[in-house]
Amino acid sequence: MLLHQVSHFNVGRLDAYCAALVGNIAFTYGLANYDLNNGHGPQPYRGKITLSGGITAAQAAQVLHYMCREASTSTINGVAGWKYRALNGAYTPNDKFPFGSVAGGTWFVEKGWFVEGVGSGFSLLDDNGVIQAPPVTSGISVGNLVAGEDSLLVARYDSATGYALKNEYTLNGAHSSGTGTVTINEAIKPDTPTSGSIRLGDYHYAYSSFAGHVFTLTSALAENHASGSYAWVPLIDKAVVAASTESVSFLYNADFVAYIEVRNGNGATGVMKEYLNTQPMGVGLSALNVVRIPE
Repeated sequence: MLLHQVSHFNVGRLDAYCAALVGNIAFTYGLANYDLNNGHGPQPYRGKITLSGGITAAQAAQVLHYMCREASTSTINGVAGWKYRALNGAYTPNDKFPFGSVAGGTWFVEKGWFVEGVGSGFSLLDDNGVIQAPPVTSGISVGNLVAGEDSLLVARYDSATGYALKNEYTLNGAHSSGTGTVTINEAIKPDTPTSGSIRLGDYHYAYSSFAGHVFTLTSALAENHASGSYAWVPLIDKAVVAASTESVSFLYNADFVAYIEVRNGNGATGVMKEYLNTQPMGVGLSALNVVRIPE
């Protein structure tokens, strides 16, 4: 609810409420690239609004509207608050809501502003006119594991094979032993863990980061791999060594189905039967516990 929308609220009290929160908002001016960590990378903005003190996006929108009222003594980008209507002269001024309006609980921030200090409740419009929404996370947690015994694989499910999706990517060019990166032909999916394991066929390699089409490995390849051969990225791919629960989170991009496999990983027999399952993945954390059936 923005200031001018109030009919039954005591305006004096609302002014005092907004005035008390002005100090929780700071401005940075000038063309710069900022990354919302939503999978789109750094994008250009003309200014940044930094929120602090636990102020929410909706509260910030209300306070900024207050800073543009007729009696305002604020200064925004060198302009008196009561005169401020747009961050850049090339933008269409918004006389009613110079910093954007709130609808359905979301603050639709006016063009050119980047918002920092709050993780949700807003939508941006960068200097290119492209909508930038805050990242939404997804993830999976697998419980009832036994440290020192279990080997856990969680990957995208391939309904054609009933197994993990092992032809997810193809190698761009031959990759020789000693190479410290893996380059693929396809763009890396936005919902890829920021670090983890990549498999070339069934060879495991840890990666520390990725960008575009390239994974940076923590150790060099130990064998040669032909151009066009398959690579795939499990969500979790590890021996369980310390905890009874393993989890991973990543940027949400679209719903998919995960494949879960738990095997005995220490070579012993008679421990448990192999556990196989699938799990629909969407927004938020999906959780399941392994059913342990003795061999």
